[in-house]
Amino acid sequence: MLHHLTYALLLTLLAGSLGSASQNSQAPPQSDSGQANALQATSLQDRMLVSLDSIVESALEYNLSLLIGVTGNRAVETGVQAAESAFNPSLQGSVDYTLTDQTLLGSTDPLVSFSGIKTDNLASGSIAGTLPLSTRYSASLSSDRANQGLSNLIDPDTGSAYPNTVNNTLTLSLTQPLLRGRGRSIATAPVESAKLVAAASRERLARTVEETIALVELAYWRLGLAEAVEVTAQDSYNRALAVLRNRQQMSALQLIPAAEIITSQQAAAARLTALTDATRQRRDEADQLIFLVYGRNVDAQLRQRGFLIRTEQPPNNPPPMLSFDQGESFDVARRHDVRAAGIDVNQSEVERRVADNGVLPDLDLSGSYTAQIFNTDGFRIWTTNRDGDLTY
Repeated sequence: MLHHLTYALLLTLLAGSLGSASQNSQAPPQSDSGQANALQATSLQDRMLVSLDSIVESALEYNLSLLIGVTGNRAVETGVQAAESAFNPSLQGSVDYTLTDQTLLGSTDPLVSFSGIKTDNLASGSIAGTLPLSTRYSASLSSDRANQGLSNLIDPDTGSAYPNTVNNTLTLSLTQPLLRGRGRSIATAPVESAKLVAAASRERLARTVEETIALVELAYWRLGLAEAVEVTAQDSYNRALAVLRNRQQMSALQLIPAAEIITSQQAAAARLTALTDATRQRRDEADQLIFLVYGRNVDAQLRQRGFLIRTEQPPNNPPPMLSFDQGESFDVARRHDVRAAGIDVNQSEVERRVADNGVLPDLDLSGSYTAQIFNTDGFRIWTTNRDGDLTY
């Protein structure tokens, strides 16, 4: 009799414990439910759809690597203009004005003044440069206008006062290298080298464009993969919640033991952890894509909406993959950095040609011509004699 009473008491205590467990397991923890609602608030349909084409176009405009490449290429392009400017003539000019207080000493006539102010106006100009044939040229012109300022001083040859005079000088010169620096290929070598450097820079910039597009596409589809993983994790978590509710209902009807509810709660918590990690990964991928595309132009609004974008569906018919041999030959023929390397070789050949010419001795052929006219009454380089012939 005592044995049956003890057994009945144990059954009563066990039933009470099962009822208590069933009441405590009617719903998932409040924290899990709150996290689930927070995750569902930014579902896939709530985020802004961004196409691959539009995100690539934005990257071509704002990506930092491209901005650096474009700026560097512009700096290299100016090197071509600087090299071509070496053939532009250089112009120089000067003007001098001199006042001289002069007095003729030894005068015997105290009534006549032999003092005055002499003025000199000297103007000069020159032009010089180098021709593409390596010929150096220069031309200079000067004019000196002198006002004697001594009106009482008589010239014994003419019997009149000394006149105002103008002295003019014109000088032309040419220099042609015969060994070192001779020839068009040597004279224009800096221009040719600068153009090759600029061409190589453009090819590298084109390669940077290709690499940027590839990086943006890779980041874009990484975001798409993260979105798919998040959707799968959300679906798995929803199914785990459905199983947990089903277990709770069965436990309320005392169809299953309470231990199975605990197992379902653990499964739902594990699915929530996976969903949280998938959401974090998706947000990280979206953040990396936004900053890769927009660089420093990401404003506060874009930073805030960086998590609220979604990708388009991948194409149903992706392009066929090339074989390794086909891809290798195709890549070598089209890669811009390979072309840039070939241009670098050509630029090195230009430098080698200049270096070979630099070991030759200096031997120049020079010539100059000077025309001078003194004591004229105006600016001229030549005049006419009494017979009408030109004299210099």
